[in-house]
Amino acid sequence: MLNRRIQTGGGIVNFNVDPEATPFKIVTYLGKETRISGEQALLDKRFPEGGEAVYVDDTVAPKAAKLELAVDKTLATATDACAVMGTIGSLAPSIEVAESAALVETKVNALLTDVIDSSGEAVEKISEMNVQIEDATSKSEQVDALVARLNAIEDSDDTPDPQPYTVAREELETALDNYLNGVSESVNKTNEIFGDEAPDVGEAIAVACDEVSANISTCSSELATMVAVVKTGNCKGVTAAMQNATFIPSGNAGEIQQKIKSDAPAQTRTIQSDGQIVNWNIDKKKPFRDVQYNGKLTRVYASTAQLDKRFPETITVSV
Repeated sequence: MLNRRIQTGGGIVNFNVDPEATPFKIVTYLGKETRISGEQALLDKRFPEGGEAVYVDDTVAPKAAKLELAVDKTLATATDACAVMGTIGSLAPSIEVAESAALVETKVNALLTDVIDSSGEAVEKISEMNVQIEDATSKSEQVDALVARLNAIEDSDDTPDPQPYTVAREELETALDNYLNGVSESVNKTNEIFGDEAPDVGEAIAVACDEVSANISTCSSELATMVAVVKTGNCKGVTAAMQNATFIPSGNAGEIQQKIKSDAPAQTRTIQSDGQIVNWNIDKKKPFRDVQYNGKLTRVYASTAQLDKRFPETITVSV
């Protein structure tokens, strides 16, 4: 039997454990019979009588879902900021105002990347944790079966030295103990981030986006027709923010990100005076054309005449 302790935050740990501490419960935890001590209310919450162990708080799934929804909110805010702040910057009476407008847009775009990646990482980690819980239960059963076999073999062995069997059992149980502790740490971390006592980050982002969007809407009304209509994903800052994200978000943001990434050139080239296409000395101030070149979407910088000759609009060049 393993010994564990439940902390005030609800985490199950294997350190500073008093095997005689009370109150306690003997439960099946991650597939292994375990004696867990701690406050009675915490024990009852994690291990209800007659029920299965409750590994994560009830708030984990809703808070993670809100963080996913916050991506679309942030994307909408970033798109609105692009349109309005760009207009303010172009009409600003001073460099300070223009810089402030640009800073707002930059910060919102940075937030977009962070929210996408935070949401994606949360979904990934929760999924991994659920798999770990299932694997832990399976591994506990496998180790128990191996120990039972060792015991049976030892009982039928006439050798007077039980040392090999004792060592084998101890090594198996120690390895399992360490593995289960690692799974416990993963569960504890999830509860720390999304559990009952953790802040609702997704909700906070949604509220902040609503406030920013309301202020942007006020600015838009004041500027009226001077504000350019910007479609979602058509702003350079928003496009860059979504391209910089490591994870693929769900919902509308995910569809837009996929389109942005599929439309983004995979490489850049230029056309030299002799007609050769190379990847050095690229002057990005020249006109460009996005074309299929050697199987990749490629942004080619050159004079309009060179582009028209080498890459007519409707032709895909392979060499």
